[in-house]
Amino acid sequence: MMKKINFTKAVEPYIEPVENLSKVQRLLISIGVVIVIAGAFTWFSLYPKIEEIQKLSKEYKALSEKLETTKKEAANLAFYREKMKEKQIEFNLVKQALPDNKEIPGLLTSISQAGHDSGLSFLLFKPEKEIPMDFYEEIPVSIEVEGGYHNVGLFLSRVANLNRVVNIRDLRLFPQKDGVSLKTSCTAVTYRFVEKKPEPPKKDNKKKK
Repeated sequence: MMKKINFTKAVEPYIEPVENLSKVQRLLISIGVVIVIAGAFTWFSLYPKIEEIQKLSKEYKALSEKLETTKKEAANLAFYREKMKEKQIEFNLVKQALPDNKEIPGLLTSISQAGHDSGLSFLLFKPEKEIPMDFYEEIPVSIEVEGGYHNVGLFLSRVANLNRVVNIRDLRLFPQKDGVSLKTSCTAVTYRFVEKKPEPPKKDNKKKK
């Protein structure tokens, strides 16, 4: 059978030296024990929690900053989408003012008819070579007409009021000997919209190793 251990007798060797100490020494030992216990509690219990709190605080701050950035980007995205819609509407309106290939002959006829209706006599009406630009082509027409000042002014006004864009360039007026009529030369420039086709993907002729 196991012998019963007398706890009091077992701890007496440790208690007796303490009893022999002064009150100040015992007080200092008690304070030391409390400090050790508090330090151990802090190290093993609170310190890991503090580290976890600091880690979560950093993650929270990073997520908050990311959220603010995302909100700003979302606001900018809506702004630029609205701007794109406005520009698309403007582009479509401008595009409507640029005739396509099928309308060019009719437009040239309208320019010629505007001259005749203004009382001018045509000496030259010659479509020139098209000039490619960025997303459109310029279609110049060399024109020479003869008539009075009023007739020329009426012709320019009617061309400006056409549904399609027509610009008059290099306008030159040459008074005739009769002092009434003018010989007028100019270049009427209209425009044709050209929709660029997407470039085909480049083929890689290099053999894959």
